[in-house]
Amino acid sequence: MKRILIFLTIIFLKACVVPVTIGNTIESTASQKIRKENSPELISPEIYKVVGDYEDYLVMIATFNPGQSDKMHYHGSLIYYVMNGGTVEVTLKDGTINQASLETGSMNKQEAGTEHMVKNISDKIIKVLVIEEK
Repeated sequence: MKRILIFLTIIFLKACVVPVTIGNTIESTASQKIRKENSPELISPEIYKVVGDYEDYLVMIATFNPGQSDKMHYHGSLIYYVMNGGTVEVTLKDGTINQASLETGSMNKQEAGTEHMVKNISDKIIKVLVIEEK
């Protein structure tokens, strides 16, 4: 089932998302440096497992056990699909903390953004399929 989901998501990405994001890649050298030095799969490999590495994007599965947190990191533009939902706490670099509920089966797009870290504050495993622009 997981392989089918990943395959369908990649097909969706190639068919719908890639044409839309052409020209929207990170142009700033500073932003690219932040991405390379602070990539979630490098900073928190115990959470972010790379399942596909392509020229323009990475496919990862992020798994957060109850109470588990990743380290401060930066994402490029991405699409994510929540395989197993729960509640997370998102801490920004300036110390601001927000809570978010990730609903199982939801899919969202997120532009390249601010450095942050995520903590699973629910009592169940949260699992997210992430397709991130390099």
